[in-house]
Amino acid sequence: MNGQPAGHDTDAFHLDAIPTGPVELGTFTPVGGKLRLRVEVIGANPASTGPRYYFGLDCLVAR
Repeated sequence: MNGQPAGHDTDAFHLDAIPTGPVELGTFTPVGGKLRLRVEVIGANPASTGPRYYFGLDCLVAR
């Protein structure tokens, strides 16, 4: 978030698409009135097959 690490490494592999529930990223101060979220997908679970690098974001809650 804003160039700083947020949350922790997560392996959300599952055979079916299921919600992970809330993932806490931490507390950040806007820079220039903005927050920038960047997601980096690195690696894949060994049990995955076919296209292996997916990321989905359903909701983002900023407080």
